[in-house]
Amino acid sequence: MYVETLVEEPGPNLWYWAVFKEISEGFGWSHPSTQSQSYSVCDIASINDEPKNWLRTEYIYIKGATRLNIEVTYDLRNCPLANVMPFCRSNFTLYSYHTDHKLDYNPDPTKLKFQKETVIAPETPLAPAQRTTDTFHGSILTKAKGIYLALLDQGACLTIRKFVVRYRFCSETGAALVKFPRTVAPANNINSTNHEGECTDPHSLKRNNQKIFGVCLSNGEWNITNSSACLCSYGYELTNGSSDSFVCKECQKGFYKDSVGSEKCVPCPENSASNIDRNGCMCNEGYYRSSIVADCEVFVKVINITMVITSESCTDEKYDESSLLARVEEVMEEAFAGRFSGFKSVHLKSSIRCGSITFDLALIFNYKAKEQDVITVLRNASKDGKLGDFIVSTIKETRSQVDFETGNTETGTITPPGSVTGIITGAVRAGLEMAKPSQSQQYMALDVWNLSPAITDAERANCPQPAESVDEYTSLYSSPRCWEIPTELVSVEKVVGKGPFGQVAKATVIGLQGRPTKTLVAVKMLKGGATEFSSMRFLRLELINLDNYDDRLYVNVDDLTV
Repeated sequence: MYVETLVEEPGPNLWYWAVFKEISEGFGWSHPSTQSQSYSVCDIASINDEPKNWLRTEYIYIKGATRLNIEVTYDLRNCPLANVMPFCRSNFTLYSYHTDHKLDYNPDPTKLKFQKETVIAPETPLAPAQRTTDTFHGSILTKAKGIYLALLDQGACLTIRKFVVRYRFCSETGAALVKFPRTVAPANNINSTNHEGECTDPHSLKRNNQKIFGVCLSNGEWNITNSSACLCSYGYELTNGSSDSFVCKECQKGFYKDSVGSEKCVPCPENSASNIDRNGCMCNEGYYRSSIVADCEVFVKVINITMVITSESCTDEKYDESSLLARVEEVMEEAFAGRFSGFKSVHLKSSIRCGSITFDLALIFNYKAKEQDVITVLRNASKDGKLGDFIVSTIKETRSQVDFETGNTETGTITPPGSVTGIITGAVRAGLEMAKPSQSQQYMALDVWNLSPAITDAERANCPQPAESVDEYTSLYSSPRCWEIPTELVSVEKVVGKGPFGQVAKATVIGLQGRPTKTLVAVKMLKGGATEFSSMRFLRLELINLDNYDDRLYVNVDDLTV
């Protein structure tokens, strides 16, 4: 409840109101003094006529109030038993005079028609000659822009110690983050009307984007529709501001809030930090997230190796795989120990194939591992005999091979007679949250027909890779593209344009750059009738043009099996 005071006496200045008498007998009201800040009257000795002593306020501008609340604190002494005059009273009366403007002359209640409002008397009856101090609380319905109030004494012995006039209003602050126009409280709730509110904080939103309505009640409080509210936006939490007001405060570093509401920001999961908008968390360097709800996991790079042991043999696909894996783990750990800190583990990928013993291995490294470093370590380990019974002579990558003895790179696989061979392929799996590579890195792999077929390990190592590949997702070229997005996060809505080789569709992406909401994107898709060569050249030109728009992210989803 909010109230504004229109009159409060005694105030900082000497209290002085007009007094009037209808009869000459008696003394009437005595004015306050510096020693006694109150009005007093005690004409109880009148014999012939009833006393009529008036005490009138100045003109009160009511500021649109519909109901005035009156507070009067007074001392009153009851009439004694002995020597009681015929007009002695133990009460007094409140009167009012409503007018739109201040009267030019001194309004005289004995001549103007003041309206009787109520009789003021102590709540508890007094014994003869008993004194009491009491406070009257009442209200007056207004009828004009202003009002004069008056007290009429008719034979009481009383002192007016305090006189206050107030009215109620509904403040601008109706609820947390909600602002309404300052509204005078109605005289009653029957005639209450709706008022539209607004959100007070620039980082708050209306619930469900609905208008906010409230009703100012007669008690000076807002009655707000249940569905109406302002809520803190993504990345902001509700907190106390200055002057006991509420504000939406940005989540602190390392915290986030991915919803619209009044809840608090929460800490980012382990191995992650809040993004710039504080509406989500991004995995730290060296970690990735397999989905928008998963925790951050360490990036790994998988290098697949096929090994053939010609010095041993097996039949009917029977061989002690556990024993073989244990031997391989031992020699790999020794080969990389002290030379390469990125090695994590080795896994047997498939069943052993008999004849000469052939098996596929997956070497697991952290994401910073470079294939060239792995090649160097294995080549040196082979020369130094660190691989034990496994003597690797060649490593074959996707488009080149490295001779372990000479270090030369040439086409084809070299297998010296009677030796044990191993083939390494540069299989690297794409991640979900990565920084966009430089322009030269983007186009080097796309232009596989015009540029050198070799892509350096250093360039590929710039893009961290997750442990698992994305199902039903075919890259447009074999090198990692850090800005690609899994198709399960893309929802294609409709085709908006077509060309001789491709078509463009309107789509949305979930979790783009850590955002919790959907982002509108354009999707470039190749048509089924396009040849591989012409389509790839056409798409390369398209990407070069689109790259001029730095503030956009274009997602390319191939609907063909290329």
